[in-house]
Amino acid sequence: MNDSEFLQYLKDKDTIEKMVYQYASALDQRDWALLPPMAIDDMQFNYGGVVEGNSPDAWVTMIRSNLDGCGPSQHLFSNVRINTDYSEEANHTASAAFYGRVMHAGKGDERNILFDFWGEYRCQLIRVHDDNLLGWRFSKVEQVPFHFTGDMKILKSQ
Repeated sequence: MNDSEFLQYLKDKDTIEKMVYQYASALDQRDWALLPPMAIDDMQFNYGGVVEGNSPDAWVTMIRSNLDGCGPSQHLFSNVRINTDYSEEANHTASAAFYGRVMHAGKGDERNILFDFWGEYRCQLIRVHDDNLLGWRFSKVEQVPFHFTGDMKILKSQ
C-alpha cells in the first residue's frame, strides 16, 4: 500500500468509525432521522437471526418497535474493526465489525427493569457517489447476540 492509498484508508476508516458512533447516538437520542441516510435504499438487516428486512424504512421501524416504548438506553460500541476493498474502482466496499453492549431501562412503572445485551454488529458498507453525496453507507447490518440478561418485555412500541 503506497502513501496515497494509506491516507485514503485512514480517511475512510475515520468516516466509517464516525458513522458507527453516530448510529449509537441516533438510537440513544431517539433521533430517527439520522438513520436512513446511513443506508443504501436496498440495505439488508438481520438482528439476532429473528428480525430481518431490506430497506432503511423497515430498519427504522424495527428499531423503533423496540426502543420507542422503553426508557433510556445506552449503546456502547467498541473494538471497531474495519477492512476496505478498493479492487473495483467504481464500487469500493468495506466491512465493519464492532462489539455492542447495550443497556435498556424501562420507563414509568417499569423504570427499575433492565435489559442488557452483549453482542457484535457485522456490517457491510458501500461507497456512494452521486451529485450530492460522497461517503459510506450501510448495505448490510447484522446483529449477533453473545449474551443477554434482564427482561426483554421493556423492548416494545409505545
